Amino acid sequence: MTKRVLITGGTGFIGKHVVSEFEREGWNVTVTSRRGDGRALMPVFDLASPDTSHLPAADILIHLAAVGVSSTSSSTDEDVASANVLGTHALLRHALSCGARRFVYSGSCFEYPPGSRRREETEPRPRSAYAASKAEGWRLVCGYAEKGLLETVTIRPFMVYGPGEPPHRLVASAVQAGLLGRPITISHGTQTRDWVYVKDVARAFFLGATSIAAANQTFNACTGVETSVRDVAEHVGHVLGVPVEVGAVAETGVRFDRLSGDPRKAASLLGWRASYDLERGLETTIAVAQESHASR
Repeated sequence: MTKRVLITGGTGFIGKHVVSEFEREGWNVTVTSRRGDGRALMPVFDLASPDTSHLPAADILIHLAAVGVSSTSSSTDEDVASANVLGTHALLRHALSCGARRFVYSGSCFEYPPGSRRREETEPRPRSAYAASKAEGWRLVCGYAEKGLLETVTIRPFMVYGPGEPPHRLVASAVQAGLLGRPITISHGTQTRDWVYVKDVARAFFLGATSIAAANQTFNACTGVETSVRDVAEHVGHVLGVPVEVGAVAETGVRFDRLSGDPRKAASLLGWRASYDLERGLETTIAVAQESHASR
């Protein structure tokens, strides 16, 4: 019997790796396209006007698409709230109506308040419109599960990095600067984060979608290890032989001095652990970027 998965956001950074994970496991994968983005062979789903009438049925629906993920987004707070909450609601209704057996939601580590080794039971205290919209979407997802309408799973990735990461983000921008022989410029970089390699995150989504024990649960996709922005930049600079200019960039956005997750629940119920430590993940990311840069 064909196993069918429908993935929103499957053309994005994390989404491409999730798609590859399911294809590798032999699933029939359908990825949605935003209206007007030129991908004519994909069914259209636009969070800004969430019409699900053209979406196919699936056994599993994975919702990765979101508005306002990037700090460079031009979307207003109202756009973010409307798209992420109403879009999630529309997809939950579609999953229910088409007989999907599970709905997998991509949450955000920024639903949590600042702190170390945050557990899934921690009450969300979002500090931005994006994080608030993800928390509200999560409440909708949990509501469907609590009412017995639909089996759901939420995966909350922490600071994801790896091949294909958007160029404005720390690791991608640092690697690009190093490949061009330029200094890596950062803020003071004392804030710590829980960095998790994108292929590990893709595996977490696959296990969340397919594991019996995952039903109606929320899981962190994290390592439990905190590393400062400065240390990450300096490791990239060391590998590529370029200096790091600390304090050359002003800090932007909502300040989180410390943020890491507790990975034990995912280990216990999913059998998931991050297989890449930060050193291996960064060096793999750099090697992929070097190969791509050399082929241009």
